[in-house]
Amino acid sequence: MSTDTWRLSCQHDLVSDHSVSFPLLSTMYALRVSPLVKGDLDVTSWLEWFLACLDRAFDGAEAVLANVFHKAEFWKNYAQAPLNRRQRDILNRLLDGFEGKLTSSKYAKIEKCSADTALRVISELVERGMLVKDEGGGRNTSYSLTEIKTND
Repeated sequence: MSTDTWRLSCQHDLVSDHSVSFPLLSTMYALRVSPLVKGDLDVTSWLEWFLACLDRAFDGAEAVLANVFHKAEFWKNYAQAPLNRRQRDILNRLLDGFEGKLTSSKYAKIEKCSADTALRVISELVERGMLVKDEGGGRNTSYSLTEIKTND
């Protein structure tokens, strides 16, 4: 197997990325299987590659499930809270992995609403204990989800 072929088949970041296309993954698989088809019966290299891919798949599934359980626990705790569409939307965005810090100005752009409306929506969620104001303040005041206490 050439060095370039080996390098392609061992790029862990490509395989662990959920956006990897099926054709690329099947090409990487074919590169691992081709020596076996050509008569080399030593499957050690292929097994190592396959088990590493499987391990990364399990890790990815575990992370996804942890997020699903966290989100379910959050909504279970706040099932009776009266929320409007904007409030549900921002909470779901935060639960799904909001990039960066949530600020009222960022939220206003996302929801295409005024800064006053965004601040009012966020303030109501802070009052209900669903969001907390992060350290700092002023123009860059940011907010995070309240930590959920689980019954484990």
